Amino acid sequence: MNYKDQLTSPYLRTIGKVFKATWDGLVNLYPKLEQGGLLYVDDYGSFLGCRLAVNRYRRQHNVSTPMVPVVEWVYCDSGRIRCQKVEAIWWRKE
Repeated sequence: MNYKDQLTSPYLRTIGKVFKATWDGLVNLYPKLEQGGLLYVDDYGSFLGCRLAVNRYRRQHNVSTPMVPVVEWVYCDSGRIRCQKVEAIWWRKE
């Protein structure tokens, strides 16, 4: 095993608007996230591909830690009303 394979991290942030980018990030990097480490997934609420990749990864790897939504204010209804929207999610690795 080389040094690169031994690297771990207390924090992981994925920015993937499409399924493949998010999936590849989770498959290759989540195992390197330390126990108790924080995973932050941008675009979860905005892009279906990102959401599908996260949900599938969690299901296939039995990740049951609750996801915490990151809410932001956006203009809805053609810009006339401000409303809340989930933009990202995070959870701690058990």
